[in-house]
Amino acid sequence: MLPSIHKLRQRLFSSNRYLQSLGDVVVTQSDRLSSVWIIGRGSCTYHLVDLSHLDSKARMNALRLQMEMLSPYSEIEFWVHWVDGVAEVWSWDKSWVEKLVIENLRESDARELITFVPESAFTPRQEQGLAYWQGADGFLIQSWANGVLTHERAWKTEPSAIDLREFANASRTSLSGESLAVKEIDLSVPEWRVETVVSQNLRTYEPRAVFFLSLLLVSVFAYQAFTWVGMRALNYRIESEILNLEQKTASVTLLRDEVYELYDRNRVLLDLAPQGQLQLMQKVLRELPAIEGDKGALMKWEYRGDQLTMLLKNPRADLEVYATALDNIEEFEAITLTPKDRDKALEIKVEVTR
Repeated sequence: MLPSIHKLRQRLFSSNRYLQSLGDVVVTQSDRLSSVWIIGRGSCTYHLVDLSHLDSKARMNALRLQMEMLSPYSEIEFWVHWVDGVAEVWSWDKSWVEKLVIENLRESDARELITFVPESAFTPRQEQGLAYWQGADGFLIQSWANGVLTHERAWKTEPSAIDLREFANASRTSLSGESLAVKEIDLSVPEWRVETVVSQNLRTYEPRAVFFLSLLLVSVFAYQAFTWVGMRALNYRIESEILNLEQKTASVTLLRDEVYELYDRNRVLLDLAPQGQLQLMQKVLRELPAIEGDKGALMKWEYRGDQLTMLLKNPRADLEVYATALDNIEEFEAITLTPKDRDKALEIKVEVTR
């Protein structure tokens, strides 16, 4: 079953600080990148191992062999800080710590991402002299020389002046009022910087890297999806507007086509009209009585639509002769003959069919 979003958020953006003492494990919130398990000084031992004579690549394996002989535990785990080939090492009972981890580990933490650090690693490093501290399991005193922690001893209860003097003599360090002042260990500060394997550092950032990479992929997919949906909606809107525009302009387009068709027809008629009238005039002159001088001459020719009006000067024949002649022209219908100016002119109106 997949973890809830709340648990996932807790695992990615919060960390815990586990403080293991001789009597209990106290868990508090931490602002570190990963959770830390701090082992109280009463649950571990300190050793100073000089491996400066070895190559840097061989020192860690050599230290493991040394710690298997020096540590009082059958199954050990240790934390080391190197100073020019000299190892400052704290070791502890691995099986006992693992048992406490199983009992106290929070659901938001993963065992493989927990960093195990001794309590002493949170004390400020010094160049020379003694340092006196109060920790989770009691009191501890440190002896420093040339920037190296040469000796360290812990007591469950506050040591006496004799105990402190014996420690100073054993570590060849002189006592002073300042060095005997008890200070509390501040666990909120970073521990001493140590050389770690690259894979261990990567495991610390792995959950965040996976989360942010997944978030990036989801963001890209969401952007692509929204873009696709937006383009589809825009395309649908454009198609709808085009369809509406086509429907609105359909009548205008039809009217335009009709106008162009009428225009084309009129152009044809205009092109054909002169030639048609000329042929019609030839028929009329051929059928009417012959012209003698100015008698029977055609004075007017007016063609409007299907109505033709002619005017003859001094007609030389009777109206019946002209009517009979016009009847012979098949294009003429509804012929009307009207004398004008006391028979000096004859007006002829006919309807023309094509």
